[in-house]
Amino acid sequence: MGINGKNTVKESVKENKEKVKNDKDSDRSNYESKKINDKESKNEIKPKVKENYTEYNKEERENKWDKINWNKDISEKKIHNKWDAIDWKKDSSEKKNDVFLDSRRSEKEKIEDCPKEIVKESNDNEYRYLLERKITDTFISYYSETGKYANYGKNFTKNFIVWVGKNRKDPEMLDKINKIQNNQEISNFIVDKIQNTSNSQSEIIKSIENIGLHVSHGTIKNLALKEIFDNNLEQYKERFQSSKYKGISPVIRNSIKSRLIDEVKKVNPTSLDSLSKEFQVSRTTVNKIAKENINPDLFKKAWPPALTEISPKLKDDILKLLDKEIEKENPYSLKKISNEFNVSDVYLQNIAKERYPEQYHIKWPATLKIPTEIKQEIIKTIREESQKENPRTLKEIHETSSGVSYDAIKQLAKKVVSKEIREKIWAPLCKKIPTTITNKIEDYLKKEIIKAKPHSFNNIGKQFGVSKEYVRKTAIRIIPQPIYSKVWEPSLIELTVGKKKEIINYIQNTNLNLQEIAKKSGVHRHTVSYISQKSVFSDDINDHKIRFPKDLDLEIGTYTHKNINSIATIVVNSSNSKYFSEPKIFPDLRSSDGIIPEYNNFLKLRLNDPKIGEYLLKSLEITPKCKNIKASQFDFTNDISEENVINKIEKYQSPETILFIVGTKWDYFNEVMPLPNNSVIKYPENIKVISNNLFADLIGISGEEREIFDRIIQFNNNKDLDALKTLYNFDLSLVDKYNTSDLKNELIQKKLIQANFNEYFTFDDINRKEFEEKQLDLDYFLN
Repeated sequence: MGINGKNTVKESVKENKEKVKNDKDSDRSNYESKKINDKESKNEIKPKVKENYTEYNKEERENKWDKINWNKDISEKKIHNKWDAIDWKKDSSEKKNDVFLDSRRSEKEKIEDCPKEIVKESNDNEYRYLLERKITDTFISYYSETGKYANYGKNFTKNFIVWVGKNRKDPEMLDKINKIQNNQEISNFIVDKIQNTSNSQSEIIKSIENIGLHVSHGTIKNLALKEIFDNNLEQYKERFQSSKYKGISPVIRNSIKSRLIDEVKKVNPTSLDSLSKEFQVSRTTVNKIAKENINPDLFKKAWPPALTEISPKLKDDILKLLDKEIEKENPYSLKKISNEFNVSDVYLQNIAKERYPEQYHIKWPATLKIPTEIKQEIIKTIREESQKENPRTLKEIHETSSGVSYDAIKQLAKKVVSKEIREKIWAPLCKKIPTTITNKIEDYLKKEIIKAKPHSFNNIGKQFGVSKEYVRKTAIRIIPQPIYSKVWEPSLIELTVGKKKEIINYIQNTNLNLQEIAKKSGVHRHTVSYISQKSVFSDDINDHKIRFPKDLDLEIGTYTHKNINSIATIVVNSSNSKYFSEPKIFPDLRSSDGIIPEYNNFLKLRLNDPKIGEYLLKSLEITPKCKNIKASQFDFTNDISEENVINKIEKYQSPETILFIVGTKWDYFNEVMPLPNNSVIKYPENIKVISNNLFADLIGISGEEREIFDRIIQFNNNKDLDALKTLYNFDLSLVDKYNTSDLKNELIQKKLIQANFNEYFTFDDINRKEFEEKQLDLDYFLN
């Protein structure tokens, strides 16, 4: 973990396992000690990625790392017993345990029932407490009450530990959970499953879930590589090779292989689809076997990929079919249409989006990717709401639906609720709004803008039987931006001197919190926080915190950004490029969280990477124009609301950079969020709102750095400031990051500029605003 933590982690695991093994019978001691010695022979720490980083005092760094045991819950201070640091009086919700597996068998029973040839030897001493019924019942009770698992990867979460103290006042229970954590029993259980069974990764995950916990495929892979196969990828692949063709016997696989070898010699070979039907397996399976056993050139010649050059006649035929399908309530899938015309899925998606920008996501949403359990729960909710006198809107259902996209919610509603009921309660989401209604709404909005107190979009929508979102988009389309902002989004306009005095008065003479002051003043809470720090307490953050003791969001955001920038620095610098943290490249000294210049072709190389390039291109929809940019900007935020996204776009957009707005709290099912419809956005092809997971894939965060990155996101989501501080102070603060002056010197050395950034980067008028003009601008405050 990190750069220098690998040995410390392994030593900690080794010590914990020795404690467990000493309690066992002496006839197992030789076997166990051999196992420990084997682990001591593993690879040394991987080399550092930066010259000045390698020169850092190694002894001092190792001493720093000695203070952290990554296999235990992080706490800011090193304590003799971590349980002493827990506030057992912390509130926890009281709910009934009415979910999960009352009739399930324990994992021990399942192992005992396995055939002898599969189970070599079950190392129960490695996880002696993990499978106890009382313990597993506790895991399941926690999940039932909170909807969350008790663990994150190999370790218990802080929230679970607090919950146990509140709801299970049993010293023996606490002692056992402590031992499970210290002895790394979750890791040991997984290692045992990998070594002593033929279970696939999915089966191992299911066995973990049967006791009320959860791990990812990535956790299993990391454990397998580090603890068992000594980072030998070939051995790892060989162990899990059987799950690749699960349910398909070796005889069938060999038959398919022989048939493919015969077919590739023919002038007109049988199609892969026909072979899949003949052997009653999926086309994907046939494709995998073919690619593993046939020369790539011969494979392409026999089964050429989808057409890349589309003739005008073929495109016309495709558009005719799309025009026909768009009118249907349940059109053909784009996959089916692309197969029919032998064109790529991406090409078909692009022309469908271009032809039907408003209907595309309604007609072809990604509902098939929704997990079955979540899908059924949403369907149940939609049906229940449709029977109520005052049902929630689909948008409101979407906000409480486990991150599933809004388009998917709308599509599910169309499938499970009759047309008559849909048109009555969710009419604008089911059919095109008549032009006459739209015209009336436009006229109404034009009259509203001159009123002292205009109606809200919600009230106008109810009056005309349409959604408030439709009204809002109509207003944005027909009303000039300055007037629109003044009437319906006053928080986006400049603060007057009187408004600023009003906020200062609330801060000094009332006990209202940030949110309450913001609501009374009609501004964003960040604006109030900024005025408090700058104008009231003169940058004294301690006095500000005394006035607003619960205002932790700013500090959590600061440490989240610091930690992510450190990880990004380590990862990007290892690829012959550099990641610059918070470089002030704009004339008014504003800065995004990070930037990677493209003079070393970092983004181009990532997009052409044979392992992940195709996935990134498809996910991000990178256009040829984007490939000629001068740099990639990154800005991290917990708030990916439309308002905040527009603010960030207005601040950082540029024709010569690509801006990635990264959601550090991501509740959407898809990895990329569509851009809002707003006239502020000048270069939509250069702006991507993406998940933190896609960001990690984009810049290449993997292995130990990926584990740390995932922890950062977890701590941020849990608002665990202490853990974020500990992570940064004990390790990531040691990373020597590049800043504004480093970027300027780099550009000068490469003779790309002589003195100023504007010689290299192009700025719009909005980016040229002088510093003095920004003093009372909310956009500046939010920076």
